[in-house]
Amino acid sequence: MRLAKYLTGATVVLMASACFNIDSYLTIKGPDDVDYRVVISTPSETAFLIKAIEDSLGKFDRTETTVRNDTTYLTAEVSGIPIDSLTEFGFMVEKLDGNTYRIWQENSTEDTTGQNDEILTGILKDYRMTLTVVVENGKVLEHNANEVKGNTYFWKTTLDRVNSFSPSITIRFQKTGSGNLLLITGILVLAIGAGIILFMKSRK
Repeated sequence: MRLAKYLTGATVVLMASACFNIDSYLTIKGPDDVDYRVVISTPSETAFLIKAIEDSLGKFDRTETTVRNDTTYLTAEVSGIPIDSLTEFGFMVEKLDGNTYRIWQENSTEDTTGQNDEILTGILKDYRMTLTVVVENGKVLEHNANEVKGNTYFWKTTLDRVNSFSPSITIRFQKTGSGNLLLITGILVLAIGAGIILFMKSRK
């Protein structure tokens, strides 16, 4: 949302650009294993914006700028972080119990859309923001995604509607403790042993 505020202030620059898209990807594998990636794209004539944005992405582990078909792409990503660390990247994280987390992004109380400026609103509606969340391990209890495909959740909006863009997901993780693993292993060993004994008896 901070990025959206920055872009809203750059009205003249945005007017010169055919498109400016922000696509975010969040992959949740467990409470201590989360990947986050952001891809920002803009036409070559406004590629200087990428440099300004890149300087503010110090919290990411890796950033890369590429150019394809007259479009400049800035990719920033971080991998294997604890779910609580998402607060450093604009998310809110609440631990509801030992196994359940709620992740969301707050609505801004500041008017960043220029609701009284029809020209600005008309410009910003052409700029896309999306968030894609993949839950690889865990059960989603609630969400307000625009679209769901299997374990993938999609939020889509445009920059003139960032005030109403508030992705929210509550997830419960099913942890397998070492005690359960030992119990399962023990049962398997006993079953194999019993099978061998029965086989040997049948040969006599």
